[in-house]
Amino acid sequence: YLKKEALMLSEEDVLKAIGRAIQDPSFAITSTSRDNENWDSLGALSIITTLSKLTLGRSDEFPELLDIESALEIIQILRINGIVE
Repeated sequence: YLKKEALMLSEEDVLKAIGRAIQDPSFAITSTSRDNENWDSLGALSIITTLSKLTLGRSDEFPELLDIESALEIIQILRINGIVE
């Protein structure tokens, strides 16, 4: 049993999970929606769903994740909100 409040993820864990979700093993902090053909509208939905599962629903509290266009933005939002170390 893990409390939602205690959840801390590494940047690497988040990037790997997103890469699996959009079937891009090379997904990295420099990845953007413009340079990744798998990051289309369905890919964006997969990213949001993956983040929700990975963060035990905590990421659902951050509506700004719906407008993300880069991996860096994802990490920054999660870091600011105390989810990524």
